[in-house]
Amino acid sequence: MRSFLISISFFLVIIVAALILAVSSARERAHKADKQKKIDSVNSKLDKLSNATGLNIAIPEKIVPVSKDDLTKIAEWSSKAGQYIKNYCPDKTEVTLENCDLAFRKWQSTERPRYTKEETILILGSYLGQQCVKKLQMEWVVIDDKYGQYCAVRHAKYKIVSAPFSCVEKRVIRKQYNFMAPVFNQLDKSIKNKGGFEE
Repeated sequence: MRSFLISISFFLVIIVAALILAVSSARERAHKADKQKKIDSVNSKLDKLSNATGLNIAIPEKIVPVSKDDLTKIAEWSSKAGQYIKNYCPDKTEVTLENCDLAFRKWQSTERPRYTKEETILILGSYLGQQCVKKLQMEWVVIDDKYGQYCAVRHAKYKIVSAPFSCVEKRVIRKQYNFMAPVFNQLDKSIKNKGGFEE
C-alpha cells in the first residue's frame, strides 16, 4: 500500500512538473510572439516611411564622399531637368521639384517617351539630390551597408540620409508619382526637428 501511494505521489509530481513546464513554455512562446509582433510593427512603420519619403533610416556601415568626377556628372544630369520639364510641360518655365513631379507624371503616361527610364532616374535623381545639397546643407556620399552600395545625400550634423536615385527608381517601378517635393519637404522637416522623425 505504501509503495502504491509513493508511486501515485511520484506520478502526480511528474504531472505537475509537466504542467508547469507547459505553462512556462506557452508564456515564453507568447512573449516571443509579442516581441516579434512589436519588431514587425516597427519595421513596417520604417518601411512605410522609407517608401513614402525615400529616407534610409538604417545606420550605414561605411560612408565616403562622392568623387569630384561623379559630382561633375551629377551636376550635368541635374542641369537637364529644365529641358526635361519643357519637353513634357511646355507651359512650365521654372525648374522646381513640383514641376519635375508634373513632368514625371506626363513621362509615365507617354506611350513613347523621349527620355529612357535610366535618363529619367539620372536627371530627376540628380536634381532632387542637388536641391538637398544646396538648400538643406546635405552632401553627396556613397554608402556601403547591408543593402549594398548606393549614392545618397547625407546631412553632416544629423543622421539623415536620402537616396535620390533609388527614390526615383522606386516610383518608376511602382508607377507612383508626386513624390519629389514631398521627399524634399520631409527631409527639411526632419532636419528642422534636429533629426527626429514623426509618424
